[in-house]
Amino acid sequence: MIPVSKNPTTSNNRSLKTSTRLHKWITSMNGRSFGRRLLVLTGVMLCFIISSSLTSPSAPLSFSFELKEAVAAPKKRSKKRSSRRRKRRKSSAKSKASHAKKISASSDKKSKQPLAQSLPIFSALDSSIFDHKTNLLPWSGLLEGHPRYIQAARLESAKGRDEYGEAHPCTFQGELKEDTCIAFNWGSSGFLKNPIALPSTELYKTRESKNPKRGRNYGVPEMVLAIKAAVEAVHDTHPETKRLVIGDLSRPHGGFFPPHLSHQSGRDADIGYYIKGRREPEYLMKIRAHQLDVERTWTFLHSFLKDDKVQYVFMDYRLQKPLYKYLRNVIKLSPRLLSKYISYPRRKGGIIRHLRGHADHMHVRFYAPQSLDAGKAYLRKHGTKVVKPMPVYYRIRRGDNLIKIAKRFRIKWTKLMKWNRLNRKKARRLRAGKRLVVGYRTPPLP
Repeated sequence: MIPVSKNPTTSNNRSLKTSTRLHKWITSMNGRSFGRRLLVLTGVMLCFIISSSLTSPSAPLSFSFELKEAVAAPKKRSKKRSSRRRKRRKSSAKSKASHAKKISASSDKKSKQPLAQSLPIFSALDSSIFDHKTNLLPWSGLLEGHPRYIQAARLESAKGRDEYGEAHPCTFQGELKEDTCIAFNWGSSGFLKNPIALPSTELYKTRESKNPKRGRNYGVPEMVLAIKAAVEAVHDTHPETKRLVIGDLSRPHGGFFPPHLSHQSGRDADIGYYIKGRREPEYLMKIRAHQLDVERTWTFLHSFLKDDKVQYVFMDYRLQKPLYKYLRNVIKLSPRLLSKYISYPRRKGGIIRHLRGHADHMHVRFYAPQSLDAGKAYLRKHGTKVVKPMPVYYRIRRGDNLIKIAKRFRIKWTKLMKWNRLNRKKARRLRAGKRLVVGYRTPPLP
């Protein structure tokens, strides 16, 4: 218990004696007794607060409790450390004060608004500012102005819609139908169901096939409609534009698409460059920096970038240089947008990035949020076992070894060992007539 003075003469003497005894009682702590005494002290203070509120509930609660050097440190610190810490505190206090002055000066210059508008959260505590008719608080419009909210709204508005704002009938609208386009994606691998074909027109040329099962021009509706809108935007702003060459998109059912590592979920497209000169290209051609038509290429890419439709664009580093100069000198983009859009000259970050082997085409990866949501809904309905890849087997013949089989199917022999769980001894002793897994194919989706 807390010691109390026995025979106090006046209230002042009583308070002085209790404070001195509390000081001695707290400072004389050893190990575990500190925590116990601190709990007792907090309990006494709570009892005092409750008793004062019960005796006079209408009066305002005000009390003062002074203890000088109440809690003493168990170990004395050196004078050098204390002086260093004092200097650090002084410097940090000075820097904080100067920073606060700069912020206040900039806020006074930028906005000459009253306090209720500049600090909506604190001013909303006043009941007079609250709008009882609409039940809205002053900060209700702050979320709509946030850049992340704007980007999400753009993605939501551009889900599977063309330039006229009309959604494709195959897009996912919350319910799975028989003709709903579904995309399953795990990194670079994935599958497709009910994709859309991108046929050749007067504005662009695609890789079509007479056999629909071997088509190379299939994709999700978000990607197909975005490519069509971008090509039409180029022809609207730059008349007499040549025909654009578009390479591989995806197979009708997605899945492995050699020689590509990606192009499996209908969200990747190989698109040629707009070239200067009178010659009209008929296939994907390797070009140099002086051959790139920068104005048409930027008009094409800007239709993707302005609505945040693409995740990244792979483009050769040497071809990024004229595009970067055009954006900086002619269009005069801000440094923030330049660093957001293009990785030149840093070679880091940016949506337009460098990847080896893209001097003849650009690789565009689209977001396609609706098709991916349809894939998640499909998996919730049918389960994950439905999309499990099915192995492709090969019957071993006489004279076959692991390297010959790998060359025949254009895969690495290390993958064959991994798929068949072979070590070096078993790989040397392949027996004729046994089956060997040489790949995986897309399962038939129900």
